[in-house]
Amino acid sequence: MAEQVAQDHRRLKLIVIGLGLALVFGFFALILAAAWKFRHKTPAATAPAAFSFSLPADARITSTALTATELALTTEGPQGRQVVVVDRRTGKVRQIFTVGP
Repeated sequence: MAEQVAQDHRRLKLIVIGLGLALVFGFFALILAAAWKFRHKTPAATAPAAFSFSLPADARITSTALTATELALTTEGPQGRQVVVVDRRTGKVRQIFTVGP
């Protein structure tokens, strides 16, 4: 019985030592990752380009949609309904879709 207790005690010590080492190595890896990330910073994102877009006198913007790289403007006017897609980085009109008559 005493031998069984001693063996269980030895196993428990090994488990505690193993988990302690895993904890130390994990903390060390965390410190290294933080230091690496600090030294290798990603460049700041550039602000979207400003752009101007002229609408006909009777036209109006009815809705907008935004993605990471594009802005879509839905307009209604004398030409009918149009969707204008603008590149946010350059500010240039990519495409104009005319919807319906």
